[in-house]
Amino acid sequence: MISGIGTLRAAGFDPTPGTFTFSGQTDGVNLTGTFTFSGGAAALPVPAPAGLALLGAGLLGLGLVRRKAA
Repeated sequence: MISGIGTLRAAGFDPTPGTFTFSGQTDGVNLTGTFTFSGGAAALPVPAPAGLALLGAGLLGLGLVRRKAA
């Protein structure tokens, strides 16, 4: 079994960090057997709503200050 952590890259898709596992079993003579591959994407952190609200309020305040100055 081979397992690891890395970034999956494919044409037309964003690079996706995650984990993978590859395993196989043969009779030792022939290349026929059972092979499996599994992968999973890592969860990306999502910004907290309060932080986004604070950023929006700051940008709104800057816009209002600039409008009054002009």
